[in-house]
Amino acid sequence: MGVQHVGLFVKTVRDVGETYRPRQKRNLPLMMKLGQHTQDPHMSFYHFNPSGFAFECIVELEPWHPDGFELILNH
Repeated sequence: MGVQHVGLFVKTVRDVGETYRPRQKRNLPLMMKLGQHTQDPHMSFYHFNPSGFAFECIVELEPWHPDGFELILNH
């Protein structure tokens, strides 16, 4: 039990693509390919950092209600 991954929200689908492209060029390992969630209007991909911890690069495709599992940090 513990933290499985951290999701990093970006503002646009283009931002997800701009993040995916360098990962793809360097052939870095993925946890999950680019796709849309089935349970909510989010699109994302999951990748591993060099130490093996997973990060999700995610964009909200339409407004979504908080589900209690997301901690949103605004600055």
